[in-house]
Amino acid sequence: MTGPGLPVTVVGGYLGAGKTTLVNHVLRHARRPVAVVVNDFGDLDIDAALLVDNDGEVLTFANGCVCCDLSEGLVVALDRIRSVTPAPDRVLIESSGVGELATIANYASLPGLRLDATVCVVDAASIDERVNDRWVGDLVRAQIRDADLVVCNKVDLVDRARRAAARERITTIAPSAVVLEADHGRVDLEVLFDRVPVSRSVSDTERDDARIEEQGPDASTTFVSWVRSFDAPVAIDELRMALDALPAGIVRAKGVVPVLDAGEVYPMLVQVVGRRREVSTAPAGAMAIRSISFIAVRQQFDPGTVPRLLASNGGS
Repeated sequence: MTGPGLPVTVVGGYLGAGKTTLVNHVLRHARRPVAVVVNDFGDLDIDAALLVDNDGEVLTFANGCVCCDLSEGLVVALDRIRSVTPAPDRVLIESSGVGELATIANYASLPGLRLDATVCVVDAASIDERVNDRWVGDLVRAQIRDADLVVCNKVDLVDRARRAAARERITTIAPSAVVLEADHGRVDLEVLFDRVPVSRSVSDTERDDARIEEQGPDASTTFVSWVRSFDAPVAIDELRMALDALPAGIVRAKGVVPVLDAGEVYPMLVQVVGRRREVSTAPAGAMAIRSISFIAVRQQFDPGTVPRLLASNGGS
C-alpha cells in the first residue's frame, strides 16, 4: 500500500556528518528498490558484487536499487528516476553538506512525487563546535531544525556524557524531531522509511491488542511496534486530535483508517514521521487494511501516554 506519488526522503547534514555512509548502508540493505540521488558516485563505497551496471549516469544494483548523480541538476535526476522501469519503491536524495533541507524538500512537490521525510545527520563528536561556529552555525542549526528525524551519528566515538550532551543539544534546537543514535550510519530502514502495514486476521489483531510487541531481534532493544486495527469508522476530528496528541518517541506510523465525515465513510491514509502528521485520501482498494502500524523509540516512549483511540489495547 502506498500513498499518492513516489515517496521522497531527503538526507542532509553538515560536511563530514556521515550522510554518504548512511546512503551506502541503504543501498546495501534495502529490501525493496530505492532510487538514490547523490552528489558524486565516487563518494560511494559499493561492493562490486552488488553493482550490476554503470552507464555513466545511472548505477544499477542487484537488489533493484538505482543511483543517479547530480551533475545535470536535481530536476533532471528526478525525471530520469521517474522514467526507470520497473519503477523504484521510493527516492532518497542526499543533499550537499551546505544544503538546506527545506529547499531540497521542495522538489518533492514535483508531479508524481511526495515528501516522506527530511533527515538530518549530525556528528555526535563535533555538534557543539558546529552549531556555535561563527560562519556555519546558522546553517547547521537550520538543518537540524528542519528535520523530521535527526540521526546522531558516530556515537561510537564519544563517551556516554558526550552522547547525552549531543542529544540534549539536538532536542534544544528541534524539540519535536525524533532523535536516532547510530554508528557508521547504521539506521534501521524500517524507521528511516515508512513502514507498510499488513492486513491481519481477527486472531492476530486480538493478540496485538493484548500487548505491544517487539519489532524483531535486531531492533528489539531500540524500538517497539504495534498495530492498531479499526473495526468501525472513526470521526475525522477525533482521529486528527488523537494524532496531534501522540507522545514523543513515535518515529513512524502509517495505515488506513475508515473515517466518518459528514455522514459518509472514506478510507483515509494516515502517515506520521517525527513531528509531522498527515491525513489524506487513501488509494483505491485500501479500505481492506483498516489498521495503522506504529514504531516508537523504546527509551523515549511511554505506552500509557498514547491516546486511547490509537493505543494497541484501546477500543474502536
